[in-house]
Amino acid sequence: MRSPHLTTRTRRAAYALAALAVSTALTACEPGLDPQGAGPNPTSGPTAASAAPTQPQGTSTPDSVTSTAPSPAASADPVPATSQPAATSAPSATPSSEPSPQPTAPAVPAGLETFYNQEISWEACADGAANAQCATVSVPLDYDDPTGTTISIALRRQAASDGEAENGALFLNPGGPGESGTAFVSAIAPGYTPEMLASYDLIGFDPRGTGDSTHLTCWAPEESAPSGTEDTGSTGAGDVEVAPGDEDGAAKDTDLSEATAVVENNRAAGSALAAACRQYSEVPDLIDHMSTVETARDLDVLRAVVGEDDLDYLGYSYGTELGATYAALFPDNVGRTVLDSAVDISMTRDQAREEQMATREGRVREYLEYCLGQEGCPLTGSVDEATAQLVSFIASVASEPLAMTVDGQAAQMDSMTLHNNISNLALAREEYWPALTRALSAAMTQRDATELARVAALAPGTGQQDTTPDSEAVRVANAAYSAVTCTDDPVEGDAAAWAQDLLADLQAYPFTTWFIGSSSLEEAYCQGMGLTARPLTTELSPTDPVVVIGVTGDPQTPYAWSQTLDSQFGTSHLLTVTGFQHGATGINSCATVKVSEFLVTGQLPAEEEVCPIDPLPEAIAEALAQ
Repeated sequence: MRSPHLTTRTRRAAYALAALAVSTALTACEPGLDPQGAGPNPTSGPTAASAAPTQPQGTSTPDSVTSTAPSPAASADPVPATSQPAATSAPSATPSSEPSPQPTAPAVPAGLETFYNQEISWEACADGAANAQCATVSVPLDYDDPTGTTISIALRRQAASDGEAENGALFLNPGGPGESGTAFVSAIAPGYTPEMLASYDLIGFDPRGTGDSTHLTCWAPEESAPSGTEDTGSTGAGDVEVAPGDEDGAAKDTDLSEATAVVENNRAAGSALAAACRQYSEVPDLIDHMSTVETARDLDVLRAVVGEDDLDYLGYSYGTELGATYAALFPDNVGRTVLDSAVDISMTRDQAREEQMATREGRVREYLEYCLGQEGCPLTGSVDEATAQLVSFIASVASEPLAMTVDGQAAQMDSMTLHNNISNLALAREEYWPALTRALSAAMTQRDATELARVAALAPGTGQQDTTPDSEAVRVANAAYSAVTCTDDPVEGDAAAWAQDLLADLQAYPFTTWFIGSSSLEEAYCQGMGLTARPLTTELSPTDPVVVIGVTGDPQTPYAWSQTLDSQFGTSHLLTVTGFQHGATGINSCATVKVSEFLVTGQLPAEEEVCPIDPLPEAIAEALAQ
């Protein structure tokens, strides 16, 4: 049964008429940012267990260069901001001599009436948050068999600050796939404008297979790591001796048999993970129903059960793929939709990984070129030689971790953490590069990572891998990532081709491939999982406008992807954001205002509008200069 409150369309019309009394005052207001120009807080980097939009780290923490699972080098994740830029006040309403027509509720798909008409029961959340309520909704495991097994989807609602929620519910998705949307709500909300928080109930949900929803369990209770995936944190190629090179930077020759063995290890690991998921999950067949298409169908059930005729939606990274899929399946149900740091849904899995690798490797090479021109750079020779030297150094740390001091305590930095810290800083804006060079010099010449750890803690969220220790939540997210990734596209190629491709990637993208993997290894892993592909629907024709956001230097979802997705919609507007972070809404002050204006009032960004990069906060600049 639908909730008795007003639908979104009816509610918006009512509040527009009510606004007439104050329209004169409202139109006198102008948009503005924090007069201090502080913008978002870039110091709170993402963690694998955090709610920031992010992709999980394979099927385990990325501490081993021999890991095998599909690596989410793609998406991770915007960092919630703490500032609240002011949005433009709502425009005045225009009186109408005739009553607005009553909207027609979307038709319920045949055979799914029980799910669409169920009543939702909101209750206090387990964490006791005063302004939040939680609930679960039932959906079919298999939409082709709606009378069969059901699973539950967990939701969390943060009530609108004005108690009215005149725009209804805004559904959020942080990306991944595999990340918790219920945890995301409270984490990202401080970065939104007061107008957004007053106009909407924010709703996060844990997609099927994740979080507090019916989720995957792919390991026995007594196991300390997911079964069959003990070495899986990414599709890293550490077993292949390509680069590191010799001390002078010359790459070693590679034995094709070594590459073939790594490919086979990935295939076997994928097979082991799928078998373990079927053995230990509460619903054994859940792993066979983890596609984005099925999650989009779940989202339409959630829309109806919450009581909305339209889906107002804000998705980041992979969440844009989910939002675009929803728009393709339910074009007439699309409300105000924002797709932030967009994914090009027309690409294959292999194409997406290849473009990510090229983007990330290219940015690292830009840093290395900068470093070679600076006094104190610990690297020498050409950019190619410097890359080989850097990879060799990082690989050496696998057997001899770097010493460091953290909060006065002796500690160590392992090779994957070292790689991730260097990557975070190299992928960030150029203001971080002098500090990276100094820290890298201390690490390479003194084998002391103290300064690198300090500087890396100042880095913004770039969507780069992190090294949060393993946990139940991380394991679930990682297993879900693999299942969704391997279901959304059919496997391409074979073992012989993958081995050759791996060698080519190690030569073309040595810094990236050596530690976080190759598209060829991802294909091998997915072949091992043996899941039936359920490709995305890519015909996009929603009836309402969509805002697509791309960040020019995004290392996870390259800016070109947002341009392509924008071209695939007939009704979208592209908002370009200058910067190097992954994600914009709640992070970049200008983008946050533009999104707020669209969601709250329906005002679209101007054609070809570009948001500038926020100034680097003074506290961060001072810390980097120390």
